[in-house]
Amino acid sequence: MKRAWVAIVAGAAAAALGVSALAAEPVYLGDVRIVHQPPPSGYQPEGTNFDLEDQGKTFDISCTIAADGRLSACEAGENDLYDQKFVDIATANVSQWVVAPQTVAGGPAAGKTLIVTVQFNRTDQTNLAAASDGAK
Repeated sequence: MKRAWVAIVAGAAAAALGVSALAAEPVYLGDVRIVHQPPPSGYQPEGTNFDLEDQGKTFDISCTIAADGRLSACEAGENDLYDQKFVDIATANVSQWVVAPQTVAGGPAAGKTLIVTVQFNRTDQTNLAAASDGAK
């Protein structure tokens, strides 16, 4: 069974992050336009029940937005996933994203902290987009 992650919008996710991650003004997926995003990994642990233990769990990744829209200093927030390799894979993926230089509201994105909430799901149970606007 393959696993995939999906980035979702979280309005109050910043509270779960450490102080250093919140040094800049936070923005969320609904606040920015993503101009480049690699597909989520199809990582699957071998010989474990992590698929069942981690199904549906979420955690936050915070990144600083550079002037060119690239993300840097991406860090995963606290989480209770059994398979920490998922955290590493999702953080590496999000760090490759590029966002537009202006927020959706028209302000500069540079210097802000992008908060991405990541959710893990088994791909054989659901079809997921790489990022959603949080609509259910």
